[in-house]
Amino acid sequence: MAKGEFEYVGRKVVGFGCNERTPDNLDSYCLGVPNREFRLALSRPFLNGRINLGLNMAIARGFTGQTTENFAIDNKPGYTGPLPVPDNPIAEVVGVRMPSYASVNFTYRFGR
Repeated sequence: MAKGEFEYVGRKVVGFGCNERTPDNLDSYCLGVPNREFRLALSRPFLNGRINLGLNMAIARGFTGQTTENFAIDNKPGYTGPLPVPDNPIAEVVGVRMPSYASVNFTYRFGR
């Protein structure tokens, strides 16, 4: 048995405010990184189905869970309060890197 999949997610808007000069401008879109992922699964039985060998793999490029995170630049020197009030919040696109992987599995069925 063999199975293959390809998935592509293009650039998309994940938030607003990525322009450092005008962070409140709704025209300054934050664009995510396009994702490409190719998945493959192979499985082969041996000895009348008592042994099964398999291979699973994914070749991935991009980031999953992309969203924006707001960072604050505090321009008030000397402020020692518990929670500084940011002057310039800046949004940046963040996400988790999708790693490529490969795995092999071996299954043995006991009994007759």
